[in-house]
Amino acid sequence: MNHWFAPLSSLLFAALLALGGCGNAPVTTCNAGQIACGVVCTDSRTDSNNCGQCGRRCLSCNQGVCMCLPGQVSCRTGCAALAQDPANCGQCGRSCGPLGTCTSGVCACGPGAISCTDGSCAVVNNDVNNCGACGNRCPRGGECVSGACRCPASLVACPNACVDLSVDNDNCGACGRSCSNGRTCISGACACPAGTVRDGDACRLLSGDPNHCGAIGNQCRDDQVCSAGACICRPGLRLQEGRCIDPQSDATHCGVLNARCGAGQACIAGACSPTSDCVRMGAQRLCGASCVDTSTSPLHCGDCDNACDRDKVCVEGRCRSYRTAGACTTCPCNACTDASCCGAPGGGNAVVCVSGNQCP
Repeated sequence: MNHWFAPLSSLLFAALLALGGCGNAPVTTCNAGQIACGVVCTDSRTDSNNCGQCGRRCLSCNQGVCMCLPGQVSCRTGCAALAQDPANCGQCGRSCGPLGTCTSGVCACGPGAISCTDGSCAVVNNDVNNCGACGNRCPRGGECVSGACRCPASLVACPNACVDLSVDNDNCGACGRSCSNGRTCISGACACPAGTVRDGDACRLLSGDPNHCGAIGNQCRDDQVCSAGACICRPGLRLQEGRCIDPQSDATHCGVLNARCGAGQACIAGACSPTSDCVRMGAQRLCGASCVDTSTSPLHCGDCDNACDRDKVCVEGRCRSYRTAGACTTCPCNACTDASCCGAPGGGNAVVCVSGNQCP
């Protein structure tokens, strides 16, 4: 790799630090097709300074792949001449260490460094990846001092990292003890976050959980959702005679209470009309005397009379599970890493995590 890359990389890194590219800096939001490199948005498919990933410098960039000069190859950090590049000597990623040199793809180690079996050089006195010996990695967050790994004060060495046992959800109070089911690590013990109630090993948000609405074990009906700790009719449904009906499609209460459709009629958009007016377009279809959109109807999801369970919503004709998103009131929410963050079915100041990649 040309040696002018190294100082430029250092300058770029320093500039990103100055701009707040690390630590607790605000997250940079980019347009579709771009990635955030520090506080700058760029198209990594064509940016020769950030080709395929931030910091990879190339002669030119084509669809995220480095285009290099003859005699060079594309490495993780950019283009490199393996025969003479001390950072990529003989192969990508093989470092000759501080003050080391690379000749014909072979490292000559500098003062204080030793040669490892893979041909790289390591200063085992202070190298966290080769501490005391080649290949001896210190735990994440640790440091290498005089050839020995150690963790900073107040942190404990667990197998893979130096952690604060008082707040680490994966190592709460002891290495390997993780907090699950909505619990979080507080003062070294797994506890339920504010606003939730402990139920065995789980934390329940009684204000929005249809399986524990207002109290542990209080289940809403399939045609209801939990809102503010009370079971109410699902959005778009109305309570009539002890059940939740859709006044836009229910032939016994079409539009208003007790407005019954006659023979040969169906309730279409809250009005009694000939059944032939329920044109089967897309997911709209005639279910008995009800003209419904089976892509969104919680009572006819995907097919007539296929009602979604209390803890599911209808998305594109499929009943998808959802769960309360803890203390989150807006999206995005960290609790929804494996699901879509959506507004709660019952409304209010809450959000839910819906399985799949789309909200109702």
